[in-house]
Amino acid sequence: MNKKITILVFIASFTNAFSQHLNFIDKADKPIARSGSSSARQTGSGGGDIYISNGFSATQLYTSDIEKYNANNNTWSLFSTSTPSIGKQYGNSEIASGTTLCLFNGVTASGVINNKLEKIDLATGVLTTSATLNPNPVYSAGSEYFSSSLLTFGGCADTFNAVYSNKFYRISINPDTWTALADMPVALETKGEVLVGNGEALYVFGGYSETNKQAQNFESLTVNANVALTDWINVAETGTKVYKAKQFTANKYAEISAFDAVVANQEASNKAWLVSSPMTATATEQVYLKFNTKDGFDNGATLQPYLITNWTGDITTSTKVLLYGNIANGTTTGYAADFTNSGDILLYGDLSNFRIAFKYTGGYAPLKTTTFQIDNVRVYKTNLSNNIYKYRFDNNTWTTLNTVLPQSLSAYAVASDYSKAYITGDYQNQTFTGVFDSQTETFTALTQSNMLGRRHHNSEIWNNNLYIMGGNTDSFIGSVTESTQSVDLATLSAEAFAANSELSIFPNPATDMVNINESIENVSLYTMDGKQITIPKTNSTIDVSELTNGIYLLVGQNKNGQTVKTKLIKR
Repeated sequence: MNKKITILVFIASFTNAFSQHLNFIDKADKPIARSGSSSARQTGSGGGDIYISNGFSATQLYTSDIEKYNANNNTWSLFSTSTPSIGKQYGNSEIASGTTLCLFNGVTASGVINNKLEKIDLATGVLTTSATLNPNPVYSAGSEYFSSSLLTFGGCADTFNAVYSNKFYRISINPDTWTALADMPVALETKGEVLVGNGEALYVFGGYSETNKQAQNFESLTVNANVALTDWINVAETGTKVYKAKQFTANKYAEISAFDAVVANQEASNKAWLVSSPMTATATEQVYLKFNTKDGFDNGATLQPYLITNWTGDITTSTKVLLYGNIANGTTTGYAADFTNSGDILLYGDLSNFRIAFKYTGGYAPLKTTTFQIDNVRVYKTNLSNNIYKYRFDNNTWTTLNTVLPQSLSAYAVASDYSKAYITGDYQNQTFTGVFDSQTETFTALTQSNMLGRRHHNSEIWNNNLYIMGGNTDSFIGSVTESTQSVDLATLSAEAFAANSELSIFPNPATDMVNINESIENVSLYTMDGKQITIPKTNSTIDVSELTNGIYLLVGQNKNGQTVKTKLIKR
């Protein structure tokens, strides 16, 4: 997922239904610490070989590198191709027929989404590019290889404008053809696996998207004029310098500097504000700010972002809260080569009527005349899914399962043994682990030890071992890791799953009906202060629709007569 930000909706009291535990062990480190890569495992005689393609490293934002891991002997090597693959982040890779590594989707260094399909012969390293273009290029999409075809689903088509995809395509190889299948129920970045426990079906887990509150790229401005946008305010608090519209190559942006070549126009103090148009958000929405900056001839002037929560019409009397993000700095000679991204800045407080403002502070007493450029200012909310979506190949239809994930997921990895899918990591809850059983279509959160928390990583299963590789640990590019770890899935025995002796419920939180595993008997519900509540129950389903929102204790007995309990959240 492009560094996608995720808001964790984690219910700490969710029952680990089978008390299952994963104990991770360290394996050989990758040659390059990378994140935002894609992985694919070879089948057939090369079944122990896993290929990690593209992504970003601490020094290279869009890599063309491909690494090969041999799980049988725990060794890594760089895999050479006849020509480098297209450098990209958050692309997809799958191995067709056990012989051909296929690379597609992903964001390139120019910011354009890759619409090429690259095919690499794993025996020779020869890379060819298909003449057939991807009709729906995206990044952070899900993909699979199934029934002699590539599958690609979901993804983001345009971050700045918050355009996400619900398209689902089958890609036939040799000749290369793209066939649209039924649209997904929602448009989002996501991942999934084809599982066979309940008939052949594609299961897609959770996902992430964004909705813009406001997006401004300054392309409508008149170059060299003062920045003038509808409902925006461009004002000097001290001095006379304000933000100007500038352009370099084909890109426009807002620029501010205290510098003036005319001595008579040099002012002791310059404080200038660029204030956005108003926005609104509800108390339950998670809202973020993101923008790009570039500095030039840095000698100490500052640029700071602020949240304005009660605009009075006067910047000096409005309530201002300083925000913290990455601002370009340190370019003392000329201008920075690239814009610096602020990262995702969470907005907090009363957002019922708010604005974003950029404050420039400089002048000649003392001399501080740094030039700052601002571009691609964006305020957005996140949309998160904890649903599981199922696609049936026999009738080309999607359904949303009653089973829900215990938290919303983003930037996670998923790998399968064809019957179960194992999920690791998350943007916020980076040590999250869980397993989905396609036979029962139930999800179990797992506990773990020794796992290096990570996101935007890769995972594959080989010889009943789950491998997790690479990724990053926070929103900064320097947090990429070369770590590889594995866990023996045999510890999650079939007997333990079948016993199901503890109390498992879904959904949780719940609004009306709650399902309980069938092995639990004599179920009772209590308030947290111990008062028993009578509730309707039919077989393994209870009706909580009449309950007041809050937290309750559900108590029952398993077939061994043991008392088991869990917390239920009603909302």
